Amino acid sequence: MPFFTKSPYREYIIALFVVAGFSLDTVHPGTDYFLLIAAAIGSLPTAYGALESILKKKINIDTFNVFALAVSFATGQTGSAAFIVLMLDFASLLDWRTAARSRNAVEELLRLKPVKALRVKGSGTEEIRADAIRERDILVIEDGAGVPADGIVVFGRGLMNEASVTGESVPAEKAVGDKLLAGTLNESGTMKMRVIRAGKDSTLERMAELIRDAQKNKSRSERLADRFAVIFLPVVLLAGALIYIFTRNILMTAALFLVACADDMAVAIPLAVTASIGKAAERGVVVKGGEWLDALGKVKTLVLDKTGTLTYGEFAFQNVFMEPGVKEADFWRSVAIAEKFSEHPVGRAIYKAAAAHAGEVPDPLDIKTHKGSGIWVRAEKIEVAIGDESLFAEFKIAIPAAAKRKLQEKRSEYGGTTVLVMIGKKFAGLISVADVPRKEAQESMRELKDLGVKIVMFTGDNE
Repeated sequence: MPFFTKSPYREYIIALFVVAGFSLDTVHPGTDYFLLIAAAIGSLPTAYGALESILKKKINIDTFNVFALAVSFATGQTGSAAFIVLMLDFASLLDWRTAARSRNAVEELLRLKPVKALRVKGSGTEEIRADAIRERDILVIEDGAGVPADGIVVFGRGLMNEASVTGESVPAEKAVGDKLLAGTLNESGTMKMRVIRAGKDSTLERMAELIRDAQKNKSRSERLADRFAVIFLPVVLLAGALIYIFTRNILMTAALFLVACADDMAVAIPLAVTASIGKAAERGVVVKGGEWLDALGKVKTLVLDKTGTLTYGEFAFQNVFMEPGVKEADFWRSVAIAEKFSEHPVGRAIYKAAAAHAGEVPDPLDIKTHKGSGIWVRAEKIEVAIGDESLFAEFKIAIPAAAKRKLQEKRSEYGGTTVLVMIGKKFAGLISVADVPRKEAQESMRELKDLGVKIVMFTGDNE
């Protein structure tokens, strides 16, 4: 099929010819033959739509449009016919752009999945196309690589950026037994995973399918518009016939049909729903259909995830408390060494603050990560641990009563995350970091509250 018969090329070409016809007729009055040809060619898509409808024994908007065009041509109203063509052409372009927005969102989503994968074969590996991945294959997910299918980690550790799928901006630590999702990115470490869902069954592909099928789930407003159109169009046809019988004015009848073709309820509501779904998909929000857009109008309570939604997902240093007797220079130097190679967002924020006080930071001699609780390192022959209370309990390090009170105060005051620092098997202090709030978050929440929506925040922070 030639490219000029497809949207939006067809609409652009029709608009160009019609506008050129109007311009020529304006410059050289009486030479409307070019405008006539442009209008005639531009009316062909509408005529084709009307013919399809008639063959199916139905009446649609194209049927009335063709009648209005035919009357304009028959009565020598070339300018009117050209204007109708231009109006319908712009409506088609708007419809195409709205639908394209949803298609583009799907394409962007699927681009997150790598086209190739590294599969374990015998004692080595082989590079294969992503569409050749099968369930139970063992894949290697290298540092910086994307995940091509859903799977379970069977070897190694990594730090996964899952923002593209879950919306969570803070990378998640993954180890043996944890689940990996297609379309996510391994920011650090190397892992092997066993594939549990590939191709169309993967989480990413199912999300894309949800966006494609969203328009099938019609809202109450859309269903009402559909029922309205079934009744409205025959009524318009009857009204047009009565007007012609009593007035014998074919132009008035054509005008009625043309105005009726706007049919705002039958056309505008589905178009608005499609546009909303497409715009939401562009912003990473999957709406399952118009029905759920309708439901948003009835929302009384909104539950929000804090990180990456109300905040940027970037932690920043807030405050520090040092145990009496601990030298500040030694404290910051030990902390900087411990967090020097940290890939965790909290660890990176702490290192940035510590490095500003410590100057040159040597490499740690030994590192052990305690998943979910903190990190232990050997720094210049001194043991340093940074983490939560469970890490200190593991090392059997007592936390002074005054420090416990200070810990609760800091968590209450700063929110975010407060970690404990051990230097030389003794409690050394506390460091507080918090996520940076989005500038627009406060205003958005205020507007929601003004609409009567109650805001509830889910967060994994200490407070």
